[in-house]
Amino acid sequence: MSERKLKRLDALFGEEPQPVSGEQVVMVDDALIDEFPGHPYKLYTGKRYTDLLESIQELGVITPVILRREENGRYTLLAGYNRRRCNQVAGNKQIPAVVRQGISDGEAKLIITHSNRQRGLDELLPSEKAFAFKMELEGLKETRKQLQKVDLITQLESAVNADEQAVSGQLFKFEQGEFTRDSLAEHYGLKPTEIQRLIRLTHLCPELLELVDDAKLPVYVAVPITYLPADTQLLLYHRITQGGCKVDIEKAELLKAKHKSGELTEEVVDGILSGQLLPSKTPKRTAVKIKPTVLKKYFQKGESAKEIENTIAAALEFYFSNRQEQSQP
Repeated sequence: MSERKLKRLDALFGEEPQPVSGEQVVMVDDALIDEFPGHPYKLYTGKRYTDLLESIQELGVITPVILRREENGRYTLLAGYNRRRCNQVAGNKQIPAVVRQGISDGEAKLIITHSNRQRGLDELLPSEKAFAFKMELEGLKETRKQLQKVDLITQLESAVNADEQAVSGQLFKFEQGEFTRDSLAEHYGLKPTEIQRLIRLTHLCPELLELVDDAKLPVYVAVPITYLPADTQLLLYHRITQGGCKVDIEKAELLKAKHKSGELTEEVVDGILSGQLLPSKTPKRTAVKIKPTVLKKYFQKGESAKEIENTIAAALEFYFSNRQEQSQP
Protein backbone atom coordinates (compact mmCIF):
# COMPACT_ATOMS: atom_id res chain seq x y z
CA MET A 1 0.00 0.00 0.00
CA SER A 2 1.41 3.37 -0.94
CA GLU A 3 2.54 5.91 1.64
CA ARG A 4 0.03 8.37 0.24
CA LYS A 5 -2.80 5.88 0.81
CA LEU A 6 -1.70 5.27 4.40
CA LYS A 7 -1.57 8.98 5.11
CA ARG A 8 -5.06 9.30 3.75
CA LEU A 9 -6.31 6.51 6.01
CA ASP A 10 -4.63 8.09 9.02
CA ALA A 11 -6.60 11.22 8.29
CA LEU A 12 -9.79 9.17 8.38
CA PHE A 13 -9.15 6.97 11.39
CA GLY A 14 -6.59 8.85 13.50
CA GLU A 15 -7.55 10.20 16.92
CA GLU A 16 -7.16 13.79 15.77
CA PRO A 17 -6.46 15.10 12.27
CA GLN A 18 -2.95 16.47 12.15
CA PRO A 19 -0.87 17.78 9.26
CA VAL A 20 0.77 14.78 7.64
CA SER A 21 4.55 14.89 7.42
CA GLY A 22 5.50 16.69 4.26
CA GLU A 23 2.27 18.67 3.99
CA GLN A 24 2.98 22.33 3.42
CA VAL A 25 1.64 24.97 5.78
CA VAL A 26 0.47 28.08 3.94
CA MET A 27 -1.06 31.38 4.95
CA VAL A 28 -4.66 31.70 3.76
CA ASP A 29 -6.83 34.81 3.71
CA ASP A 30 -9.55 34.40 6.32
CA ALA A 31 -12.08 36.05 4.00
CA LEU A 32 -11.82 33.06 1.64
CA ILE A 33 -12.75 30.50 4.32
CA ASP A 34 -16.27 29.11 4.75
CA GLU A 35 -17.62 26.85 7.49
CA PHE A 36 -18.68 23.28 6.76
CA PRO A 37 -22.51 23.04 6.75
CA GLY A 38 -23.89 21.55 9.95
CA HIS A 39 -20.70 21.83 12.00
CA PRO A 40 -21.80 20.16 15.26
CA TYR A 41 -19.65 21.84 17.90
CA LYS A 42 -20.20 25.11 19.72
CA LEU A 43 -17.30 27.50 20.08
CA TYR A 44 -15.37 27.87 23.32
CA THR A 45 -16.60 30.25 26.00
CA GLY A 46 -15.26 31.37 29.36
CA LYS A 47 -11.73 30.54 30.47
CA ARG A 48 -11.05 28.08 27.66
CA TYR A 49 -11.79 30.84 25.13
CA THR A 50 -9.79 33.56 26.91
CA ASP A 51 -6.79 31.24 27.38
CA LEU A 52 -6.73 30.35 23.67
CA LEU A 53 -7.21 33.98 22.66
CA GLU A 54 -4.34 35.15 24.86
CA SER A 55 -2.10 32.42 23.48
CA ILE A 56 -2.84 33.37 19.87
CA GLN A 57 -2.42 37.07 20.62
CA GLU A 58 1.01 36.33 22.07
CA LEU A 59 2.29 33.46 19.90
CA GLY A 60 -0.04 33.30 16.92
CA VAL A 61 -1.73 30.13 15.69
CA ILE A 62 0.76 27.34 16.42
CA THR A 63 -1.21 24.38 15.07
CA PRO A 64 -2.47 25.13 11.55
CA VAL A 65 -6.13 24.70 10.73
CA ILE A 66 -7.16 22.12 8.14
CA LEU A 67 -8.94 23.35 5.01
CA ARG A 68 -10.44 21.75 1.93
CA ARG A 69 -9.80 23.51 -1.35
CA GLU A 70 -12.99 24.02 -3.36
CA GLU A 71 -13.33 24.23 -7.13
CA ASN A 72 -14.37 27.90 -6.93
CA GLY A 73 -11.07 28.84 -5.30
CA ARG A 74 -12.49 29.20 -1.80
CA TYR A 75 -11.79 26.98 1.21
CA THR A 76 -13.94 24.99 3.65
CA LEU A 77 -12.82 24.81 7.28
CA LEU A 78 -12.60 21.23 8.55
CA ALA A 79 -10.61 21.52 11.79
CA GLY A 80 -9.65 24.55 13.87
CA TYR A 81 -12.87 26.50 14.40
CA ASN A 82 -11.83 27.90 17.78
CA ARG A 83 -8.37 28.81 16.52
CA ARG A 84 -9.89 30.64 13.58
CA ARG A 85 -12.30 32.58 15.78
CA CYS A 86 -9.58 33.66 18.20
CA ASN A 87 -7.31 34.52 15.29
CA GLN A 88 -10.08 36.78 13.94
CA VAL A 89 -10.58 38.45 17.31
CA ALA A 90 -6.82 38.98 17.52
CA GLY A 91 -7.14 41.05 14.34
CA ASN A 92 -5.26 38.73 11.97
CA LYS A 93 -6.41 38.64 8.36
CA GLN A 94 -4.63 35.40 7.51
CA ILE A 95 -4.26 32.05 9.24
CA PRO A 96 -1.72 29.21 8.87
CA ALA A 97 -3.38 26.23 7.26
CA VAL A 98 -2.86 22.83 5.71
CA VAL A 99 -4.87 22.69 2.50
CA ARG A 100 -6.15 19.32 1.32
CA GLN A 101 -7.66 18.66 -2.06
CA GLY A 102 -9.83 15.81 -3.28
CA ILE A 103 -11.51 15.38 0.10
CA SER A 104 -15.05 14.04 -0.23
CA ASP A 105 -17.88 15.23 1.99
CA GLY A 106 -17.80 11.85 3.78
CA GLU A 107 -14.10 12.20 4.56
CA ALA A 108 -14.63 15.82 5.58
CA LYS A 109 -17.29 14.79 8.10
CA LEU A 110 -14.92 12.27 9.68
CA ILE A 111 -12.12 14.83 9.93
CA ILE A 112 -14.51 17.29 11.60
CA THR A 113 -15.81 14.81 14.19
CA HIS A 114 -12.39 13.30 14.89
CA SER A 115 -10.86 16.73 15.39
CA ASN A 116 -12.75 17.06 18.68
CA ARG A 117 -11.90 13.66 20.12
CA GLN A 118 -9.34 15.21 22.43
CA ARG A 119 -12.37 16.61 24.28
CA GLY A 120 -14.01 13.94 26.40
CA LEU A 121 -17.68 13.17 25.90
CA ASP A 122 -18.36 14.60 29.36
CA GLU A 123 -17.22 17.99 28.07
CA LEU A 124 -19.70 18.01 25.20
CA LEU A 125 -23.26 19.25 25.42
CA PRO A 126 -26.06 16.82 24.49
CA SER A 127 -26.69 18.77 21.28
CA GLU A 128 -23.00 18.55 20.32
CA LYS A 129 -22.97 14.79 20.88
CA ALA A 130 -26.20 14.42 18.91
CA PHE A 131 -25.05 16.23 15.78
CA ALA A 132 -21.49 14.87 16.03
CA PHE A 133 -22.66 11.23 16.19
CA LYS A 134 -25.07 11.85 13.33
CA MET A 135 -22.33 13.45 11.23
CA GLU A 136 -19.85 10.68 12.01
CA LEU A 137 -22.30 7.95 11.01
CA GLU A 138 -23.08 9.85 7.80
CA GLY A 139 -19.36 10.22 7.09
CA LEU A 140 -18.73 6.52 7.65
CA LYS A 141 -21.59 5.51 5.38
CA GLU A 142 -20.64 7.94 2.62
CA THR A 143 -16.96 7.02 2.75
CA ARG A 144 -17.78 3.32 2.76
CA LYS A 145 -19.74 3.75 -0.45
CA GLN A 146 -16.78 5.60 -1.92
CA LEU A 147 -14.34 2.87 -0.90
CA GLN A 148 -16.53 0.14 -2.33
CA LYS A 149 -15.82 1.55 -5.78
CA VAL A 150 -12.14 0.72 -5.37
CA ASP A 151 -10.65 -2.75 -5.14
CA LEU A 152 -8.77 -2.45 -1.86
CA ILE A 153 -9.14 -5.93 -0.40
CA THR A 154 -6.19 -7.37 -2.31
CA GLN A 155 -3.99 -4.47 -1.19
CA LEU A 156 -5.06 -4.99 2.42
CA GLU A 157 -4.26 -8.69 2.39
CA SER A 158 -0.79 -8.02 0.96
CA ALA A 159 0.16 -5.44 3.61
CA VAL A 160 3.59 -6.35 4.97
CA ASN A 161 4.56 -4.15 7.90
CA ALA A 162 2.88 -3.74 11.27
CA ASP A 163 1.58 -0.24 10.60
CA GLU A 164 -0.02 -1.33 7.37
CA GLN A 165 -1.55 -4.36 9.07
CA ALA A 166 -3.13 -2.18 11.76
CA VAL A 167 -4.60 0.20 9.22
CA SER A 168 -5.65 -2.72 7.06
CA GLY A 169 -7.62 -4.24 9.90
CA GLN A 170 -9.47 -1.01 10.49
CA LEU A 171 -10.28 -0.57 6.84
CA PHE A 172 -11.28 -4.21 6.40
CA LYS A 173 -13.93 -3.81 9.12
CA PHE A 174 -14.94 -0.56 7.52
CA GLU A 175 -15.21 -2.16 4.10
CA GLN A 176 -17.32 -5.00 5.50
CA GLY A 177 -19.81 -2.53 6.95
CA GLU A 178 -19.00 -3.06 10.63
CA PHE A 179 -18.87 0.67 11.36
CA THR A 180 -22.51 0.83 12.37
CA ARG A 181 -24.33 2.43 15.28
CA ASP A 182 -23.26 -0.50 17.49
CA SER A 183 -19.57 -0.23 16.65
CA LEU A 184 -19.69 3.55 17.08
CA ALA A 185 -21.24 3.03 20.52
CA GLU A 186 -18.53 0.54 21.44
CA HIS A 187 -15.82 2.95 20.30
CA TYR A 188 -17.14 5.70 22.58
CA GLY A 189 -17.95 3.37 25.48
CA LEU A 190 -21.69 3.92 25.19
CA LYS A 191 -24.69 1.67 24.67
CA PRO A 192 -26.18 1.58 21.15
CA THR A 193 -29.47 2.85 22.57
CA GLU A 194 -27.63 5.87 23.99
CA ILE A 195 -26.26 6.68 20.54
CA GLN A 196 -29.75 6.27 19.08
CA ARG A 197 -31.36 8.52 21.70
CA LEU A 198 -28.75 11.22 21.25
CA ILE A 199 -29.11 11.21 17.46
CA ARG A 200 -32.89 11.55 17.88
CA LEU A 201 -32.21 14.92 19.53
CA THR A 202 -31.27 16.29 16.10
CA HIS A 203 -35.03 16.26 15.38
CA LEU A 204 -35.72 18.58 18.31
CA CYS A 205 -36.45 22.25 17.64
CA PRO A 206 -33.55 24.58 18.60
CA GLU A 207 -35.52 26.10 21.48
CA LEU A 208 -36.18 22.76 23.18
CA LEU A 209 -32.66 21.57 22.40
CA GLU A 210 -31.32 24.55 24.32
CA LEU A 211 -33.41 23.45 27.32
CA VAL A 212 -31.75 20.02 27.05
CA ASP A 213 -28.29 21.61 26.95
CA ASP A 214 -29.20 23.70 30.00
CA ALA A 215 -30.31 20.53 31.86
CA LYS A 216 -33.88 21.87 32.11
CA LEU A 217 -35.27 19.04 29.99
CA PRO A 218 -33.84 15.52 30.49
CA VAL A 219 -32.65 13.68 27.39
CA TYR A 220 -34.89 10.68 28.05
CA VAL A 221 -37.93 12.99 28.26
CA ALA A 222 -36.90 14.94 25.15
CA VAL A 223 -36.62 11.83 22.94
CA PRO A 224 -40.40 11.13 22.63
CA ILE A 225 -40.94 14.85 21.97
CA THR A 226 -38.69 14.63 18.89
CA TYR A 227 -41.49 12.73 17.12
CA LEU A 228 -43.85 15.72 17.40
CA PRO A 229 -44.23 18.26 14.56
CA ALA A 230 -42.11 21.42 14.74
CA ASP A 231 -45.08 23.67 15.53
CA THR A 232 -46.18 21.41 18.39
CA GLN A 233 -42.63 21.36 19.76
CA LEU A 234 -42.57 25.16 19.70
CA LEU A 235 -45.95 25.27 21.47
CA LEU A 236 -44.55 22.91 24.08
CA TYR A 237 -41.51 25.16 24.53
CA HIS A 238 -43.72 28.18 25.22
CA ARG A 239 -45.86 26.21 27.67
CA ILE A 240 -42.72 25.17 29.55
CA THR A 241 -40.92 28.52 29.59
CA GLN A 242 -43.89 30.89 29.83
CA GLY A 243 -46.62 28.79 31.40
CA GLY A 244 -44.47 27.01 33.94
CA CYS A 245 -45.62 23.57 32.78
CA LYS A 246 -43.59 20.51 33.68
CA VAL A 247 -43.03 17.62 31.28
CA ASP A 248 -42.11 14.19 32.59
CA ILE A 249 -41.67 10.92 30.71
CA GLU A 250 -45.35 9.95 31.16
CA LYS A 251 -46.57 13.18 29.57
CA ALA A 252 -43.95 13.01 26.80
CA GLU A 253 -44.92 9.45 25.86
CA LEU A 254 -48.63 10.35 25.88
CA LEU A 255 -47.97 13.36 23.62
CA LYS A 256 -46.14 11.05 21.21
CA ALA A 257 -48.97 8.49 21.29
CA LYS A 258 -51.65 11.13 20.68
CA HIS A 259 -49.68 12.49 17.72
CA LYS A 260 -49.28 9.01 16.26
CA SER A 261 -53.04 8.40 16.52
CA GLY A 262 -53.84 11.78 14.97
CA GLU A 263 -55.53 13.09 18.12
CA LEU A 264 -52.98 15.72 19.15
CA THR A 265 -54.42 19.23 19.17
CA GLU A 266 -53.51 22.32 21.17
CA GLU A 267 -56.32 21.51 23.59
CA VAL A 268 -55.03 17.95 24.02
CA VAL A 269 -51.50 19.27 24.60
CA ASP A 270 -52.77 21.56 27.35
CA GLY A 271 -54.86 18.76 28.84
CA ILE A 272 -51.85 16.46 29.02
CA LEU A 273 -49.57 19.13 30.47
CA SER A 274 -52.15 20.02 33.14
CA GLY A 275 -52.55 16.36 34.03
CA GLN A 276 -56.28 16.28 33.22
CA LEU A 277 -55.86 13.82 30.35
CA LEU A 278 -53.39 11.53 32.10
CA PRO A 279 -54.71 8.02 32.78
CA SER A 280 -56.14 7.73 36.29
CA LYS A 281 -54.02 5.65 38.58
CA THR A 282 -55.47 3.10 40.96
CA PRO A 283 -54.39 4.14 44.45
CA LYS A 284 -52.12 1.66 46.14
CA ARG A 285 -53.49 -0.08 49.21
CA THR A 286 -51.75 0.78 52.43
CA ALA A 287 -49.78 -2.08 53.90
CA VAL A 288 -50.61 -2.74 57.56
CA LYS A 289 -48.23 -4.29 60.03
CA ILE A 290 -49.54 -5.92 63.20
CA LYS A 291 -47.49 -5.23 66.30
CA PRO A 292 -45.95 -8.27 68.05
CA THR A 293 -47.78 -7.35 71.26
CA VAL A 294 -51.15 -7.68 69.47
CA LEU A 295 -50.19 -11.02 67.94
CA LYS A 296 -49.05 -12.30 71.32
CA LYS A 297 -52.33 -11.22 72.94
CA TYR A 298 -54.68 -13.01 70.51
CA PHE A 299 -52.69 -15.91 69.07
CA GLN A 300 -51.04 -18.95 70.58
CA LYS A 301 -47.36 -19.57 70.18
CA GLY A 302 -46.71 -21.95 67.31
CA GLU A 303 -49.67 -20.92 65.14
CA SER A 304 -48.67 -20.67 61.48
CA ALA A 305 -48.90 -17.48 59.39
CA LYS A 306 -51.70 -19.07 57.38
CA GLU A 307 -53.72 -19.83 60.53
CA ILE A 308 -53.25 -16.27 61.78
CA GLU A 309 -54.30 -14.88 58.37
CA ASN A 310 -57.48 -17.02 58.33
CA THR A 311 -58.41 -15.94 61.85
CA ILE A 312 -57.95 -12.24 61.04
CA ALA A 313 -60.02 -12.62 57.83
CA ALA A 314 -62.86 -14.31 59.75
CA ALA A 315 -62.74 -11.66 62.47
CA LEU A 316 -62.92 -8.83 59.90
CA GLU A 317 -65.84 -10.47 58.11
CA PHE A 318 -67.72 -10.82 61.41
CA TYR A 319 -66.91 -7.19 62.33
CA PHE A 320 -68.11 -5.62 59.07
CA SER A 321 -71.17 -7.89 58.92
CA ASN A 322 -72.27 -6.75 62.40
CA ARG A 323 -71.59 -3.12 61.56
CA GLN A 324 -73.77 -3.37 58.44
CA GLU A 325 -76.64 -4.89 60.46
CA GLN A 326 -76.40 -2.15 63.09
CA SER A 327 -76.56 0.55 60.44
CA GLN A 328 -79.85 -0.79 59.02
CA PRO A 329 -83.08 0.81 60.37
